[in-house]
Amino acid sequence: MTQIKKAKRFLLMIGASLISLIVLYTIIYHYLGNRDFIVTNSYKQFLLQHTEGRRFIIDSGSNSFHGINTEMLEKELGILTINLADNAGFPLNNKLLRIEEYSHSGDIVMLPLEWFYYTYSDVPGNFSENILGDLRHYYFYDSLFDEVLQIWSSPFSSFRRGIKRHRKLIRKKNEYLKEHIEKFNNGERGTFNSIEPVTLEAEIKVSACDPFIFGKTLTEDFVLSEIFKKNVKTIKRLQKKRIKVFFTWPIVVGKDCYSKTNRKKIDHIIHIIKNYIQENGLTIIGSPYENNFLEKDMLDTNYHIIPEAREQRTKRLIMDIRQSTVYKWFEQNQAMSYSLDISL
Repeated sequence: MTQIKKAKRFLLMIGASLISLIVLYTIIYHYLGNRDFIVTNSYKQFLLQHTEGRRFIIDSGSNSFHGINTEMLEKELGILTINLADNAGFPLNNKLLRIEEYSHSGDIVMLPLEWFYYTYSDVPGNFSENILGDLRHYYFYDSLFDEVLQIWSSPFSSFRRGIKRHRKLIRKKNEYLKEHIEKFNNGERGTFNSIEPVTLEAEIKVSACDPFIFGKTLTEDFVLSEIFKKNVKTIKRLQKKRIKVFFTWPIVVGKDCYSKTNRKKIDHIIHIIKNYIQENGLTIIGSPYENNFLEKDMLDTNYHIIPEAREQRTKRLIMDIRQSTVYKWFEQNQAMSYSLDISL
């Protein structure tokens, strides 16, 4: 009998210890994720967090990083313009929540979303693995429950890397700050500015354009995901906070993008997206077919164009904005000298 009691006590101790470790791990993870850094290695985060006044903010995946000349928009529209676009796999809701956290009343947000976002379902592994590290600026959630789900879907290796990254961020914060201020003063606003063009054919990821950008929606019924509908609710909340948001279409590039074979299906997809956006009191400008570039304009994928094509796309975008109802948001007088709320 005594042996049975000892065994039960041992099992209880093991269970209690395990629960304590789980709770402790969750608390530490939560603390690290929510710890506020004034400056990190991310220049895009610096632009969002430390620029003053009204801004024109662009966010989506890398099609906007490579396909929009932010400096040209700033000059033509007379408003500080920052390009946050990075990776189409990163959840739109985390992007929107980050903008909400650091937004100013009167900010204008443009979303040139890749087609993937309208049917988005799974969070990619590289997002979860780096949410405490290089992607910590996306550590925003609708609820504690959503945060805990993210914590326990992330590998333990991300926790270890996150601790290392925190140490490095603290150690190098002054270096990052100096670099960021210099970039801002030089007029850099988040656009791709590589001086080394892609020259090797092996570096170009040639693929059939329509299947690459639309995936299985070409062969299956197109249905807007519940995640996208949730994102629209977040956008409507931003609107109530006097942050103006509108959509536009992504650039695509390559042989047979929006091909005649798939045109009927693509028109159907466009119709569903436009209707849903407009039914929710939001705006989408331009036409997707205007942002279709030829194979000669490809940088390295069907979503990335060379700088020369980027200038054409930006000029067309400026025209689309000026001819749309959203242009009234830009018509307020703007100061052409832009400032930061932080200094060395």
